[in-house]
Amino acid sequence: MPTDIYDPREVVNFSAWPAMLPYECLKELQENLLNFKNTFCSILEVSHRSKEYMELNTETQDLFREVLNIPGNYRILFAHGGASTQFANIAANFQGKQWYVITGDFSERAYKEAQKVSESFVWKREVYEIASGKESNFSQIPSLEIISEWIQKDSTYVHITDNNTLFGSTLFQLPETDVPIIADMTSSLLSREIDVSKYGMIYAGFQKNIAPAGTAVVIIRDDLYEKLEEKLPAMYSYKTLVDIDSLYNTPSTFNVYFSNLVLKWIKQLWWLEVVEKLSRTKSELLYDIVDRSNGFYNNAIHENNRSITNVVFTLGDWGLEEKFLEEASEHWLVSLKGHKKVGGIRASIYISMSYEHVKRLANFMEKFQKENS
Repeated sequence: MPTDIYDPREVVNFSAWPAMLPYECLKELQENLLNFKNTFCSILEVSHRSKEYMELNTETQDLFREVLNIPGNYRILFAHGGASTQFANIAANFQGKQWYVITGDFSERAYKEAQKVSESFVWKREVYEIASGKESNFSQIPSLEIISEWIQKDSTYVHITDNNTLFGSTLFQLPETDVPIIADMTSSLLSREIDVSKYGMIYAGFQKNIAPAGTAVVIIRDDLYEKLEEKLPAMYSYKTLVDIDSLYNTPSTFNVYFSNLVLKWIKQLWWLEVVEKLSRTKSELLYDIVDRSNGFYNNAIHENNRSITNVVFTLGDWGLEEKFLEEASEHWLVSLKGHKKVGGIRASIYISMSYEHVKRLANFMEKFQKENS
C-alpha cells in the first residue's frame, strides 16, 4: 500500500471486524475527546457514576429505541464482551428447551457454547440443533418451513444468526412460530429496517455497524425478562443489567459514547429506510459485476440469501487471488482477504462505507478482470 497518504479517507477498509467507522463520527470524537460535556475530562476518563455519563447512558438507550422503533415492552442493555460472550450468557439465563438454527460459523459457535452450559446445568437446559446449512457449505439458509415444523411449542426460545459474515448469506425472513426468537444481529443491526416486535430478544456486538469492539447491545422483551434465571453470578445475569440500568460495574463508556454518535449520524441520514436502500445499492453493485463476469468471479450464495453487508466471492483462477489482493492494496482497498475457513475475497460493506467507496472496488474489479482474462 502506498505510504504517501495525506488523507485517511483515501483508504477504504473492507475489514469484517473491527469495521470501518463513520468518518464524521471520528472527526467529532477527535474534536471533543479532551472535554466530555464540559467536564474537562475525556470520555475515556469520566466516571460512569457521574451525572454527565448517566445522562449519556439514558440518551443512548433512547436513541436505540428511536432509530430501531423499539416498542415500550423491551429493555435495552449494554453488555460487556461483545456478541460472543452472549453465546453462553443466553443459554445460562434461560431454562428449558433451546433450539439453534445453524446458518454459519458464528451460529455454530453459539450452539456449542449453549451445549457447554447445558452440561454444566444438568437437566434444566436442553439444547438442540434444529436445522443446518452445513451440507451446502452454508450457501443456502435452512428451510424456514422445516424450522417452523420442528420447533416444539414448549420450548424457551429458538436462536438464529441472521447474517453470516464468513460465507456472505443472510436470513431475511423469520420462521413462523410462537416460540420466542433470539437473534444474533451483530453484522446486520442498523443496516436495514426490522420489526423488533417479532423477536423475543436481539443482541449485537458493536464492532461492525455500531462502534468499536468490546460491547454488545441486548434488546429483550418483558416476557422473556420475567423468565430469566435468578441464581446466576451478577456479571452473567441479564437481570443485573436490567435492574441496575447496565451500570452494575464500569461499562465501556467510550463504546457507549461512540454508539451515541453513530445513532445520531443515522438520524442525519434520514433513518434506516435510507441506510437500507444504500446497503442494498452497494451490495448489488458488486454482485452485478460478479454475475456479469462469466465465471471470472464467483459467488455461491443463493440469490435470495445474499448478504447486503458481506459480499464474498472467489476468482475462477485461484492463482490470481493473491495478485488481486496485492493490487487492490496498491489502490488503497484493504482488508479484502476472505476468512481463513472460506478463502477467496470478502468485502464487508457496513453502514459506514459510502457508495463511492464501494464504487472504487467495483471499478478495480472490472479493471482487474480486463487485464487478467
